[in-house]
Amino acid sequence: MIRKILILIILVPIALFLFFPISQALSQNDNCLAMNKGELSKEDVKILEGKVATDPEDLSSRTQLLEYYFVKSFGSDAIRKARQGHILWIIQNRPNSEIAGLPYASLVPGLDEEVYLEAKVLWLKQVEVHEKNAVVLGNAANFFFVMCQ
Repeated sequence: MIRKILILIILVPIALFLFFPISQALSQNDNCLAMNKGELSKEDVKILEGKVATDPEDLSSRTQLLEYYFVKSFGSDAIRKARQGHILWIIQNRPNSEIAGLPYASLVPGLDEEVYLEAKVLWLKQVEVHEKNAVVLGNAANFFFVMCQ
């Protein structure tokens, strides 16, 4: 049973990445946010992280990093922690963004444990604050729905 769960935890994100590319998921206007298709060099990642450090509101760079980190986070604690940080920032600061409702901004309770609980609290707070905002409510629902399947 545990083996099946671990296989699902690893294979579901990979399948989502392959069959639900972020560039198709974002609107026409935001499509420029994800032109890398997960193919960044280490230097590109450093540049994008630098952009985000300089301008935390740079959602384009965060989105590219999340796409890159999405599959790679399963093989590296450092990448997983970087990804988690971006996800928490998005939930706190841009809960109405398209990326906030996509699998790229999801967490796995078994792997992301404490950060998942922190994200859960943040989403519940956002739902309370934005109780009439359909986009925020939908993004929160997507976050929780991914983990309920």
